[in-house]
Amino acid sequence: MAKKQTKTVEEERQSRKDILRARRHAEQMRQVRIAVAAVIGLLVLIAMVGVVNEFFLVPNRAVAMVNDEKITLQQWQDRVTLERAQRIIFLENQYEAFEKNVGIIQQFAGQTIVELQDAELLAQSVLDTMVEETIIRQEAEARGIVVTDAEVEETIGGFFAYYGGESPTPLPPATATVMPTPSLTPIPTAVITEVVPVESLPTPTTGPTSTPRPTATPVTQEAFQEQFNELLTEYRRYDVKEQVYREAVRASLYRERLQDVLGIENEVDTQAEHVSLFVLRLATETDANEALALIAQDGFLTVWNVVRSTPTDAAAAFPGALATEYLWQTQDTLASLLGSETAAAAFSLATDEPSGVLTQTDESGTSQYYLIQVSGRERRDLPESTVETEKASLLTALVNARLAEGVQITEFWRTRVPKRPLLDPKFLAQPTPAPTEPASLITPEP
Repeated sequence: MAKKQTKTVEEERQSRKDILRARRHAEQMRQVRIAVAAVIGLLVLIAMVGVVNEFFLVPNRAVAMVNDEKITLQQWQDRVTLERAQRIIFLENQYEAFEKNVGIIQQFAGQTIVELQDAELLAQSVLDTMVEETIIRQEAEARGIVVTDAEVEETIGGFFAYYGGESPTPLPPATATVMPTPSLTPIPTAVITEVVPVESLPTPTTGPTSTPRPTATPVTQEAFQEQFNELLTEYRRYDVKEQVYREAVRASLYRERLQDVLGIENEVDTQAEHVSLFVLRLATETDANEALALIAQDGFLTVWNVVRSTPTDAAAAFPGALATEYLWQTQDTLASLLGSETAAAAFSLATDEPSGVLTQTDESGTSQYYLIQVSGRERRDLPESTVETEKASLLTALVNARLAEGVQITEFWRTRVPKRPLLDPKFLAQPTPAPTEPASLITPEP
């Protein structure tokens, strides 16, 4: 009876130990599970932070600040992608136009290929452009200039010759301009003494009349939309967003509008004084003085005519002399042709008054000797290209001033330069060398 009771007590002790051991094991497992869960939770949190940072925070980080307005990483990357795509599309079009002749493309579009190969250099250029565009837009908006979506749409339509279903505005007809008539002594004509009967004159044959140029056919909205959709489809192949393309067009319009306003603000002249003149260029100072003496005796245009009608070789009266007429030149243009001193003299001389000997020495030390006479002077419209160049200079000066004031560019972008879309390796292939001899002259081997 005592043995049975002892065994029961031992069993109870053993059972108590198992229970405590099981409890300790369970507690350990619980702590392990908590630790594992904490680690997993931490990893999930880190992953979520990474996702949020990469897809939400990083794209909105500034690669540049322009007067407290930021250009984000996403905006810049999207624009770089657009610029790369436009260059690749251009090369592909050239590839088809030149019948897949890579050598010609490398010759005439080599710079485009270099830009696509050097991704960081192109990316830097795009960032500089975006900073400049932001400054221009801010300056334009400060002057009340706003480019609307409708204007962007109209400009895009113009790229495809679509003008709301109408023909483009025709250019105004050229206005006839009265040119100065040289006061040369007319060459006497032979006196006709023989009377030719009218009936013996041949009847003139009527020549073919010129065919009038065809009137431009207006591009319909359907045709425009079809072409534009083709462009957008091609852009989508290269991951270019339509809105990015539209904003690039908007930026170009802001540039044009601000440039025009700066021209008005700075009263850029659209007209300038022009002169027409006769010019004698002599090889030596001695020849120039002799020609000047002849002009005093016979008149400028007589001497000019003699030089113009005689050869310039050593047998001539003035070897190497040239007689030239320049019609309606500005002082800047004339300075680029004849030198600043000669141009200044042309704009100070009275009409039909011969100049003295004008000496113009170039950078190499070579002297040219000029005698001039102005035949006409009047204020005329400047070429549109000249006016636009002047306005562009004003815009450049404004942008450069703003760049020095409130622009900050980070180095953050350098590790995130887009390299897509990629340049097709076919544009980097060595062109096939041309045969040294015509194929027909190559003797086939026996």
